[in-house]
Amino acid sequence: MKKETFINILKELKKSMDHAESIGNRMEQAFDDNGRDMLDIRPYQLSSLFYDGTCYDSILHILENEFDDEGCWISYFVYEKDWGKNTDLKVYDDCSEIPLNTTEDLYDFLVLNQIHKKEHNKYEKYFN
Repeated sequence: MKKETFINILKELKKSMDHAESIGNRMEQAFDDNGRDMLDIRPYQLSSLFYDGTCYDSILHILENEFDDEGCWISYFVYEKDWGKNTDLKVYDDCSEIPLNTTEDLYDFLVLNQIHKKEHNKYEKYFN
């Protein structure tokens, strides 16, 4: 997959997730505690009306399959690193920090992993 395609997919996914979260937050604000109690609805249920996590997760899994991302780095980037904004979380390889703060960083990391796997698989037959 081309880098530009990958970045655009994640950009649109983030936009959609942010929009769904925004609608859910506004719905929560529109219903005061009494209104939610009367309808027997909790805030997380209001948000889930607009945030279909299974759809988003499916897109992430498709990308993870495309990149043979066994470590689920794409999901990690989205959910744990909060699209790269959580700079407190670091990734290391052989004591060197691997940057994962942008979708570009993520793409480069995934492509490098694919290259390493291909090289490893190329020589694996000699060790089995």
